[in-house]
Amino acid sequence: MLDTINNLYLVNTSLFKGLYIEKHLNDPLFQRHPVISLDLSSIPSTEGLSGVKENLLGLLQLRAEDNKIQFFSKSTVFAFGELIERLGKRDGKVVILIDEYDRLLIDTFDEPELQNSFRDLFRDFFYQIKAQELFIHIVYITGISNHTKMNLSSAASNIKDFSNQEDFSTMFGYTHKEIKENFYRLYP
Repeated sequence: MLDTINNLYLVNTSLFKGLYIEKHLNDPLFQRHPVISLDLSSIPSTEGLSGVKENLLGLLQLRAEDNKIQFFSKSTVFAFGELIERLGKRDGKVVILIDEYDRLLIDTFDEPELQNSFRDLFRDFFYQIKAQELFIHIVYITGISNHTKMNLSSAASNIKDFSNQEDFSTMFGYTHKEIKENFYRLYP
């Protein structure tokens, strides 16, 4: 899903030839935007808080290099904000794609102190989205838990949850009707 969204905003038209979306790629909604894509499942929780910060900073540095941006912050949180601002000022409003935002929190469910440290880090991290909203076109965040139940909601107060809205049910998954038509007949 996030790869598709990434390519839509990078306007990789060759990937959409013959598809419904091809005729809509000239729509102002799909103008080319710089993309910051972060897959948080790539960061191991086993290295503790300092390892997570170091790996997250490394991931941000890779995205900066992808976009030929140099940032100066050594702080993971401020580096994220700096990347958004520099990219937004140079190339226009940024699309942010964060995959599996909650993985580290789920992995440390039985380690409350470490989980709280990760939660604090990500709360501060998500505050950068709020602080840099002037430079952001849109943010897509995926995870298996609701961000409001992870105590990140104040930092992510400008984020809307579409996961249970009927208008989006056919966009990113299966509708109840599709499950019934395609899977129920397999399991009588």
